[in-house]
Amino acid sequence: MRSHVRSHETIPAPSAESASQNRVSPAEVRQFNAQFLTAVKELDTFLIYKWIKDLSGRPILDTDHVQSALLALASNREPKKTSFRREAEKYRVLAVSAILNDRVASLECRDGDHKMTPLILAACFGRKAIAKLLVENGASLRAKDGKLGRNALSWAAKNNFLETTEIILQASLEQQDKQAVESIDIDHCTALDLARQRGHMRIVELLESRGGAIGELEAPVSGTLSWVT
Repeated sequence: MRSHVRSHETIPAPSAESASQNRVSPAEVRQFNAQFLTAVKELDTFLIYKWIKDLSGRPILDTDHVQSALLALASNREPKKTSFRREAEKYRVLAVSAILNDRVASLECRDGDHKMTPLILAACFGRKAIAKLLVENGASLRAKDGKLGRNALSWAAKNNFLETTEIILQASLEQQDKQAVESIDIDHCTALDLARQRGHMRIVELLESRGGAIGELEAPVSGTLSWVT
C-alpha cells in the first residue's frame, strides 16, 4: 500500500509572521504593543532589542511604535534605569541595527518636537555608531529639521562631533551630493559656517580639507528630495 505520510522536507514551514499571527488574539496584540511602548518610553534598550529581534514578536508590533523606538534610540534620551549604563549603550546600537534589519520603520520618520529624522538626531547628539548605521542603510543626507532647517552634517559640525561629521561628510562625497555638503539653514549658514562660529577648528579643518573634492561635485537636480520647511 502506498503511504500517504509525506516527509517533513516536502511540507513548507509556516512563515514567522503567519505563525505569530495564528498564535495571538487581538487583545494580546494590543497588550504586547503596550508593553513594547512602555519599554520605549523608559528607553529600556535591552527590551527594545529583544522585542525587535524576536521573530515571533515582530509581526505584531505597531510600525509607529517601532519608529518611536528608532527616534528615541537616536536621541539624547537616557534610560530611566541608571544601572548597567554601559550595557544600555551597547544595546542601544544593537536595537537600532535590529530595527534597520527589520525594515519596518521609515528612515525619514520625524520626532514631534523639532521634526528631526533619526539621522539628524544621531548627528545632533554625536551618536556616531548609530549615524553610521543609518547612513549605510540609506538615510537621507539632505533632510532638514523642521525648525532651523539644518541637515545632519550641519548639526554634527555645530555641536563639535568630529567623527560623526566625518562619517556624514564622507558619505556625501561618496554619493557626490554637493547639496548635502553646502546645505544652508534658515540663517543661510552652512556646516562650515556653523563650525567657524563655534570655534570648532578641527571640524573647520576637516571641512576645508575636503573643499577641493566638494567643489568638484555637481549639485544634484533640484526637486529630487522632499525638503522640510
